[in-house]
Amino acid sequence: MSTQQGSPHLFDCMARAADHPFRPHMLRHSAATAWLRDRVDRDVVQRLLGHLSPLSMERYRHVTDTETRQAVERVQALREHR
Repeated sequence: MSTQQGSPHLFDCMARAADHPFRPHMLRHSAATAWLRDRVDRDVVQRLLGHLSPLSMERYRHVTDTETRQAVERVQALREHR
């Protein structure tokens, strides 16, 4: 069995064991999201992902409820200090 045939099979086995859909492409999303959260420059993340357009990278950014709440709280704090 070649590596290309083996990897999808491995991910399928893990998905069945975890009872959760899991695909290799999810690792790209996780890595991109982590880099962006760690404030790696967006151009660098785009290059690491091999994207020519910055727009094609947007789907890799996954915002959490915590991040959304923190953004709202920052705006509220700025308004209160005016």
